Amino acid sequence: MSSDFYMKINDYTPEPSGVSLTGLDLNAANFDAQITLAQDLVTAINNISIGLAIRWHVQHNTQINADESAAATNAFAQREAKWLVRYHGNVGGKKYRCEIPCPDLDLLDANNKGYMDLDDAGVGAAFKSAFEAYVKDEFGNGVTVDSVQHVGRNV
Repeated sequence: MSSDFYMKINDYTPEPSGVSLTGLDLNAANFDAQITLAQDLVTAINNISIGLAIRWHVQHNTQINADESAAATNAFAQREAKWLVRYHGNVGGKKYRCEIPCPDLDLLDANNKGYMDLDDAGVGAAFKSAFEAYVKDEFGNGVTVDSVQHVGRNV
C-alpha cells in the first residue's frame, strides 16, 4: 500500500544524512502524479535545508542531483542540526515524526522561537503543503503536519 521515499543530504564536511518517508505505491495509473508530488516534496525540503541534496528516490526511481562526495557550501550546514517534523495520520490520529538535516534557521518563527512558521504563506507553508500532498501513513491515508521544530542531535 505504500512506497519508500528517501532523500540523501550532505552537510558541509560532507557527511550524509537521510530523510525517509512513505507515499503511495507507484503504478501505471498514478506514476506521473506521484513522481510530480515527490519532486515537489524534494523542492520543499531543499527550500528548508541548507544541506546539499545528493539524490532521492521513490520505489525504484532514482534522481541523482550531485556527486556523492560533494559538500554543502554553507558552513552552517551541519547534520547534527535538524528539523524535527511532527505529524499525525488523518485516520486514527497516530503520531509520526521524521528529521530533515541542515535546517535553514532563517525560517524560525519570530513569535514561536524554535519552530518554523508553517502559516507564513511562504517556504514554511509550501513545505507543509508538499509534505501533506505526498506523505501517507502505512495504510495509505493522508497526514497532517503538526509542527516543525529545530533540534540538535548527537550522531
